[in-house]
Amino acid sequence: MKNISIFILLAASLLAVSCSGWLQEEPRTESDGTMYSDVEYQARTNFLYRHGAGTQITGAGSAYIGPNASLNGMLTGYFVSDYESQETHCKEAGELTREQNTADISSRYSEGVWESCYQAINVANQIIGTINAPAKYVAEAKFFRAFNYFFLVKTFRSIPMPLAYTDNSYSENLSLGQSEPDAVFEQIKKDLEEAAEVLPQKTFVANGHRISAAVANMALADVCLYRGDYAAAATAAKAVINTEGQDLLGNGATEDDSYINRLRTTEDHSEVVYSYEFNLTKSPSDWWPTYAFDTRATNVFDKYAIYTRVYGVDNGFLNVYEDGDLRAKERQFFVWEYHNGATDQTWTASDADHPGSFYYFDKAAMEETGVGTHDWNIYRLAEAYLDAAEAIAQSEGVTNEALSYLNAIRKRAGLAELENPEKTAFIEACWTERLREFPLEFKIWDDVVRTRRFPVINANHTVTYVPLESATNARGASFSGKSLYWPIGLLQLQRNPNLNQIDGYASK
Repeated sequence: MKNISIFILLAASLLAVSCSGWLQEEPRTESDGTMYSDVEYQARTNFLYRHGAGTQITGAGSAYIGPNASLNGMLTGYFVSDYESQETHCKEAGELTREQNTADISSRYSEGVWESCYQAINVANQIIGTINAPAKYVAEAKFFRAFNYFFLVKTFRSIPMPLAYTDNSYSENLSLGQSEPDAVFEQIKKDLEEAAEVLPQKTFVANGHRISAAVANMALADVCLYRGDYAAAATAAKAVINTEGQDLLGNGATEDDSYINRLRTTEDHSEVVYSYEFNLTKSPSDWWPTYAFDTRATNVFDKYAIYTRVYGVDNGFLNVYEDGDLRAKERQFFVWEYHNGATDQTWTASDADHPGSFYYFDKAAMEETGVGTHDWNIYRLAEAYLDAAEAIAQSEGVTNEALSYLNAIRKRAGLAELENPEKTAFIEACWTERLREFPLEFKIWDDVVRTRRFPVINANHTVTYVPLESATNARGASFSGKSLYWPIGLLQLQRNPNLNQIDGYASK
């Protein structure tokens, strides 16, 4: 199944001494004037698949808190960690008290994000800047440089933007000042456009689990939509949709065979645009399977010692779903009751408003092996559909094409198709479908920041979008005067005198 095993073995050949030792090694010139061998280029590129922004989205190394990307959703108050009394940065996110706790947020969140992404960027810069580097590896490196910069600029807003390799990737040696976000976004867009021109016109799966043009275009659509470059976002999203072999999953005859359960249980399917691979021996998914249930699951499952809803819905989020919406039904994205046949025990949610996060459930891991293997979909085709629908409406108006993309997502979930909505209502309908379609995939905060609208989810299953600056989150905390970004780590500020802290946070 997994090309990941090859990736790790190749990368390991260059990382045998130590990660930092490899990153600091001097480039070698082969006799024909080409830098490095193909095996070495591939190993360096493979490093990018397993480090940086991707790990911030998928890393499940703790039983008590999910990936770093999960903290963004907690800012809305609609998502909580059941262990926030211990994981205080989760509580500080939900209560919007980050500015009062810079040191805690810095050590628990910011430093790791910063170091991980810049380490990956440095390796990408090495590949891109090497004379006669094979075009396919340069294109992949440009994707990853862009992907990491996108994660960083969304997290910290104004950031240094090194575009050349340094013999020490760690940020104590970075002395660059911060670039304005517009400049960073322009570089991100340039890298993704250039990558898409070179990479194979295939799906990620068909390309052997390597970055393809479809992946680069998906990221480009994401970036352009975030920046309000709607025409470019529409073009990129449609390029993904029109990629041969890229199709939405359908529903089977029963709800157990729904597209959601297919997403949860199968891999390498037509909806995958870009996934982070896990497998049994080389790279298991750590604690991901245990995130499906709360602590009472210890009486039901015996393959793991700890079970925690590290990213669970709260404060009325479930009201976003209309009656009859497949996505809100039992054992789709969420679960209220589960019987484990292996132990003959049943887990039941504490109440109707706090279901388990069933999207994370891995049956084999939880009931048989104790090792998770299911890949994490960083991008899937449903996002391209919703990107295209909104971007077309924003740039051209509500065309039949825009309607078809939105209605495809609604119809699959069992909802009625929209007919002839006016522009504002259509765009807000796109935003609402994003809430419904990606509840557990850490997309919500990006949409809040880019639209500058906060979704107030009403008891009658409607959503009212209010200006973010005057909004309160679902826990009653006010966004007024609050930063939309995380603090730059205090250690980074000490190391680099040319960095300036984000307004509102402590600088030491």
